[in-house]
Amino acid sequence: MNDRPAPMRAYVELFDASPNPALLAGPDFRIVDANQACVEFTGYSREELRGKLPEVLFTNPEPFEEAISAFAAGETWRGTFELEARDGRFKYGQGIGAPIQDGEEIVGYFGIFVDATRLRRYEQTLNIFSRVFRHNLRNDASVVLGYLELLREHVDSPEALSAATYVEHRVRTLLDRAETARRLESVLDAGGEDLGPVALDEVIPDAVERTAEQFPEATFRTDPIPSVAVAADDAIPEVLSAVLENAVVHNDVDRPVVEVSVETDLGSDQVLVTVADNGPGIDADEVPAALGDREASQLEHGAGLDLFFVSCVMNEYSGRLDIRDNHPRGAVVELRFRRVDRP
Repeated sequence: MNDRPAPMRAYVELFDASPNPALLAGPDFRIVDANQACVEFTGYSREELRGKLPEVLFTNPEPFEEAISAFAAGETWRGTFELEARDGRFKYGQGIGAPIQDGEEIVGYFGIFVDATRLRRYEQTLNIFSRVFRHNLRNDASVVLGYLELLREHVDSPEALSAATYVEHRVRTLLDRAETARRLESVLDAGGEDLGPVALDEVIPDAVERTAEQFPEATFRTDPIPSVAVAADDAIPEVLSAVLENAVVHNDVDRPVVEVSVETDLGSDQVLVTVADNGPGIDADEVPAALGDREASQLEHGAGLDLFFVSCVMNEYSGRLDIRDNHPRGAVVELRFRRVDRP
């Protein structure tokens, strides 16, 4: 131990005390030591691990190759991997690795990871359930909608026709919420990894045009959009559409009016997109749930799910969703983006 470079000795002290599995490797990437948490996680003793390349633990060599490439570029490696333990069980980990330097010289490498096995299995089970549920929901909803249409052809009672219309509305609302949940799942799976510059003067007019075609009874007013780009990804059209649609769908007047503006003169690197409507406003009890600040029964029952989707995406963008009252009535939804250079 004492013949190791000082930086290596410091890392040894740190990883011995770590509750998470950790490895120390030499300049040749061969394992020098493993902490007790790593021994328990892999089932291999320190003696069995020493002198081996970490890739012997992986079922796929790709994570090890990615780590070597990252180290060669002077970068830290972060990633996931599948591991086969000594008893033959497969486990999953999320890890981080970095070079250990003594001045300009690389004297070794340090890696630490967390056991993500239960999380991975939970996610796999949830994904399967989600796909099956959505598939069955779409099929069953199609059957219900078909019978409702058949019912309209055979009844004359205004009460029965009104009831059929109400049931159709609830079924379509259920389908819309299921689709919103799917979009949210897709965005969160992406994890904001591919953020890039997105021109607001291109995506906002497109979103407004699509929503106006969908809701011809509404009036959309858009202030001139400045030539500015923000950090976002392919989900931003859905974010904008969700906010615009929300301003119309929950409006209680015959002629909904939606006003869109963009503000860049904020004295920071932020860009503010504002969507204001003349509807009834948003219930104060629903706002914390929509913003993801707390759980609420409204969100559990599906109300506010679209804005919750928007809030989650904005968090992935390192932005923010805010909601306030409009005057004399209505709601104002504010989307704060990070400003970036245009490509």
